[in-house]
Amino acid sequence: MSSISSQSRPNRRNHSLRSIDRVSRNSSRLRPKPISYEDAYTFALRAAYLHHVLQKRPKGQQFITTSKPSKK
Repeated sequence: MSSISSQSRPNRRNHSLRSIDRVSRNSSRLRPKPISYEDAYTFALRAAYLHHVLQKRPKGQQFITTSKPSKK
């Protein structure tokens, strides 16, 4: 048995596994799952809420200094 033929066997096996993998991936792409209006709406609400919650907040309180009115 030559070293060339023994090295080519795993490649054939990998190639066949890759082609099987491709077939299974392609079949799942053919029929996308329908998404209901309610599912899309609730997903959008959750995404917007998380975006709002995860916004950076200013550190500490910001005070506005006002000048005291002068007495005449």
